[in-house]
Amino acid sequence: MLLTANIWADILGIVLLVVTAIIPVYFFVMNLLTGRLKERFIDYHWHFLESFHIPWDEEHPMPIRIWHWINLFAFIFFFFTGFYIRYPFFAYGRNLMRYLHYVAMYACFGAFIYRIWFMFTTDDYQNFKYSRKDLPVLLQVVQYYIGLKSHYDHISKYHVIQRGSYIVIYALIPIQAFTGFALVWPQALLGFWAGPFGGVAALAGWMRLIHTLLMRVFLMLAVTHGSLSVYEGFPSIKYFWFGIPDPLPNVHGHGDDHSGGGDHH
Repeated sequence: MLLTANIWADILGIVLLVVTAIIPVYFFVMNLLTGRLKERFIDYHWHFLESFHIPWDEEHPMPIRIWHWINLFAFIFFFFTGFYIRYPFFAYGRNLMRYLHYVAMYACFGAFIYRIWFMFTTDDYQNFKYSRKDLPVLLQVVQYYIGLKSHYDHISKYHVIQRGSYIVIYALIPIQAFTGFALVWPQALLGFWAGPFGGVAALAGWMRLIHTLLMRVFLMLAVTHGSLSVYEGFPSIKYFWFGIPDPLPNVHGHGDDHSGGGDHH
């Protein structure tokens, strides 16, 4: 059964990789056909910059920026080493790849704990709440991303789908971490409940299968997030990653170098 599941997992994994490759192409074509590409990157007109009234360092606080930096490098190591461990494409690299994978795992999980701590020790958790106001906006957001609407109502820092995707990611990270740790310490983490699954080795096989599939899901989500961040909030990207702010006349008291903010991280 596990062998059959692995075969289907590889098939599903290929499908997810194809979808992942299509995502940035779709957003490029959609932005090109709707004129958003010209408006934003040639004319450099970003509507959200006109509506925000908080400085860059409040919209994108340093703890969240650091968390993203750690995740970026950790995920690069994750994806490369993870694919190698699953499909070794050169000889004599397995031990090194496993070591790098473990280092990235500790860094990412530590950063995740830090992110949750920050969320609940500040008012950041408020940005993830849903209300009945989100329901009519959901259709607007869907229509916007398929090119049928030119805008949607901004009622919170993250729109309704964005919030949901973040919540899903935060839920999947502990699962991915546990399945990874279970492969490092199978007896300690799986031994006491492995009986119904045919023993520790068999249950570890299922953990590896789940871990592999989630790796592809995370890759798809990361590519989607990155594509949307570029096409929907490039000025925010400039500040978020490189500390380069775009000036905003609607933010007062902080100077042009600290004004603005988007809703894309």
